[in-house]
Amino acid sequence: MRVGVDLVSVSRIIRAVARYGDRFLDRIFTPEEKLLCFGDACRLAGRFAAKEAVAKALGTGLWRSGVVFHDIEILRGQSGEPIVALHGGARKHFESIGGIACHVSISHEKEMACAFCVIETVSQNCERDSEDAATSHLGMLACDPMSKQDHMSVVSEDTLDVADSIRVDEI
Repeated sequence: MRVGVDLVSVSRIIRAVARYGDRFLDRIFTPEEKLLCFGDACRLAGRFAAKEAVAKALGTGLWRSGVVFHDIEILRGQSGEPIVALHGGARKHFESIGGIACHVSISHEKEMACAFCVIETVSQNCERDSEDAATSHLGMLACDPMSKQDHMSVVSEDTLDVADSIRVDEI
């Protein structure tokens, strides 16, 4: 699992649009993203933050490793939730790290927009994913044939067992 987060000032986006206009918008956002934002600075800032969060989760940042803003597209799912579409360098890097899913959440309030990204990964050689093992006591095998439902029940049971065995003075 890999994570990324970003916080953007809405006024920064307003200033960039005022100064550079369509040149800024066209460089950062795809035509579909611009349509989804209706020119709303909060929505633009949220999508900008989401692109940055995805780039951080990928471990590339932007403009490095061949990843540019248009390679990370933040669209809208059927229920209005943000969904990530990866293209070009971002897609290539996502595949090289064993990415299987990319999730993003966006929030904005008046002056600030925030986005959080989680990329699910699997090891390409079916061994324990070292990043997952470092962040989880479970350290499951990436190519385990168990279904997601089975994994969820194991996670729930193991986590509760561990929580029951920890004494308050150990925390």
